[in-house]
Amino acid sequence: MTTITEKNINVRGGVENATLGERVDEVTARAKGLYQRSKERAVEFEGEFEDYVREHPVRSVAIAAGVGVGVGLLVGYLAARR
Repeated sequence: MTTITEKNINVRGGVENATLGERVDEVTARAKGLYQRSKERAVEFEGEFEDYVREHPVRSVAIAAGVGVGVGLLVGYLAARR
């Protein structure tokens, strides 16, 4: 009798007979790559956001105030319903 780690599994993408451990390693590597790219994109977005706030300070404050008022009204409405 073989354990699940010893069984061969069918893998899409070219590899015909990969063990479960190999598949886990492949998925882990892919997840790490996605995480790294997401982290890099978040840093880029942060820089773009800072640039926008520096270029449009009044508009940025007005947007933040509007979002704050909207969230406050929503929370107040939901709290009053209970």
